[in-house]
Amino acid sequence: HAIRDFARAGGTVVALDEIPAAAAGLRNYQENDRELREITGWLFGADPARPAGGVFLPDYKIARQPFNPGRQAVAPTPPLTPPQRQLLGILAKLTAPDFALAGGVQSDGLTFIHKQVAAVDVYFVSNLQPQRVATEATFRVTGKFPQRWDALTGQVSAVSSFHPAAAGTTVALELEPWESAFFVFLPGVQPPQPPMPVASNPAVPEPLVVRGQWQMKLEGHGFETLDTTCDTLASWTDSPRTRHFSGTGRYQLDFDVPTARLAAGAPVWLDLGQVGNLAEVELNGQPVGVAWMVPYRLDVTRALRAGTNRLVVRVSNALINYVSGLKQATEVPVALQARLGMANAEVYPEGGSSRQEMNDTDLPPAGLLGPVRLVWHAGR
Repeated sequence: HAIRDFARAGGTVVALDEIPAAAAGLRNYQENDRELREITGWLFGADPARPAGGVFLPDYKIARQPFNPGRQAVAPTPPLTPPQRQLLGILAKLTAPDFALAGGVQSDGLTFIHKQVAAVDVYFVSNLQPQRVATEATFRVTGKFPQRWDALTGQVSAVSSFHPAAAGTTVALELEPWESAFFVFLPGVQPPQPPMPVASNPAVPEPLVVRGQWQMKLEGHGFETLDTTCDTLASWTDSPRTRHFSGTGRYQLDFDVPTARLAAGAPVWLDLGQVGNLAEVELNGQPVGVAWMVPYRLDVTRALRAGTNRLVVRVSNALINYVSGLKQATEVPVALQARLGMANAEVYPEGGSSRQEMNDTDLPPAGLLGPVRLVWHAGR
């Protein structure tokens, strides 16, 4: 009824793939199905008296993708099909896009969520791809000014480059690989911003690769402790010995920093490179933070010193590595059996499809993969 009333009020109703033929639920389903067919016939049938708001696109097929527990590789977004372009053309005539990239190009990894909190519009924008993005985006918001809120640190900063457009507000958008940010649109006019300090752009040292002989110790449930050294960082999944390890690995390395590198007093960041999945860092006995997302980077300015430095990185990975190596279901603890029951011995039978799916899963990289670098910045 709500859809019918919506069409009667002038709304446009679009059916994709097929026209609904059955109502939801079992109570009075025969009567509900008959009424549904009357409404869909009125919306999409051949009756010349049908409303102009009923559009049926039978060539727009709804794909039903099978579930795959493995990791999905990042790939470019497929080009739009003619039915998809037809749908977008219909929608464009009715309203402007809520979020559109410059030139109307198809998104190849940018996605968003839009919420309204009282008079404030909040967009969460995420770059789900391994490439940096630098473009302009138009948000369907007018009469408001934007701020950018860092999704990791909570830092709020003004958006210096934005301008009103016919379809909303166009904002300069820059996101690092896998980075996310909130764009918050506040009512009114942007208050004056203090002038930016003039940067002297002092010369800073080139990044310094942290290398040497790493001491690595792995400890975890169901795993015999491994204490070893390595000159090259690699994923735990590369070795049969550690492929199914889930737990915490401790890496330790002593490295030297020339005195001249610290003479300029510029801020220094420790870039861990690739990590699977979470890293807790200690430098010269001082905790410097936890890195849990790309970029795995922490400020080590206060802890770094000229001469010899000791770096300790504790990396914890996901449980899937351990689970993928199971050959039989683990026992349910006695205290939980009353609530959860006994273990199902058929979950991981030898040669069974469930175990085969888990063991064939493309396991995510685990541990500290690097390259580990010290990166200097020009200003504080």
